[in-house]
Amino acid sequence: MCNIAGYVGTKDAAPILIEMLKRQEGLAGGFYTGIATICDGKLYYAKLTGDTERLVSFTNASKLPGNIGIIHSRSNSGGGDEWSHPFVGMKNNEPSLAYVANGIAGGFDKSNHNEIIAMLIGKGYDMNAHLTNVQKGKYMDLPDGTSVHMSDVMCQLIKYYEDELGDTSRAMTEAFGTIPAEIVGLCISLADSQNIYWSRINRPMMAGFASHGAYLATSALAFPDDASEPFALPANSSGCIGKDQLKITPYSKAPGVVVPMDMALRAKAFDIVKKKLSDGGSYTFKQLKNEIMHLFSGDGSYQDALLIYEILYALYKSDLLSIKKRNVPGAIDTLEAPSFLMSLKN
Repeated sequence: MCNIAGYVGTKDAAPILIEMLKRQEGLAGGFYTGIATICDGKLYYAKLTGDTERLVSFTNASKLPGNIGIIHSRSNSGGGDEWSHPFVGMKNNEPSLAYVANGIAGGFDKSNHNEIIAMLIGKGYDMNAHLTNVQKGKYMDLPDGTSVHMSDVMCQLIKYYEDELGDTSRAMTEAFGTIPAEIVGLCISLADSQNIYWSRINRPMMAGFASHGAYLATSALAFPDDASEPFALPANSSGCIGKDQLKITPYSKAPGVVVPMDMALRAKAFDIVKKKLSDGGSYTFKQLKNEIMHLFSGDGSYQDALLIYEILYALYKSDLLSIKKRNVPGAIDTLEAPSFLMSLKN
């Protein structure tokens, strides 16, 4: 799991994004962090190993210019600075597209991965996040024997389709159909600096609006106080969000089934989580998610993470949720990462 946020509007994006990420990174991130913005026809980005505080301390992340941007914090799943998000697509040797994602490969067919990588490399869409010290078979392999992050491949594939189709939303749809996974992704591009593009199969992504712009985040807990009532972006869809508009296009051919959630399932899950939090203990997001997994059945991709985030936000809005931060070992020996513990207020 990872945590993502986006902002587009009339205010400086970087400070808003940083604060949004701080409010959620301890749920499922904090080990690798990065940000991207667009201003005056240029794409700016910064990323490293570590949490948001380290990103701000060791890069110019808080000073990146522009009123549109995306930010990401990743779980402890291997790699170094180059495997932090965002991943970047190039045009004329300059960064022109940035992509962040949350998800896993899941049970989708992976037999075409090597073919896709070879096609992208052959057409000049190079993947830069090469590593040799990762578990073979867990990540995609390049012809030279190194491994590449799936999201780097997806970024280059989106850029390829954008160049071919001239439409960033269609590019994300085509890429998610070509390499489907249990993911959600956000993209900003010099092709359109007024909108954040998104595509979602099953991983969580919430949206909300304010008078000055639009917010996106993995969890509505990240939203500033001026955000409108949050809502989940639909599964198996792509679209874009601007400072005062949202466009949604369902996939014409969904790559897989996403198991729906009805009110009965939501009510059962809420009761389970609230009862667990009422026992006096403190629990991580992952521990709470594990408590409700038995409620899901059927073939397809589940929306268990989205459901837990909905429940936590409902408890927070009712002033029942207590969130405490602790530090856990980071991605490397010299670092720590934030981890949130949830409980009910006394």
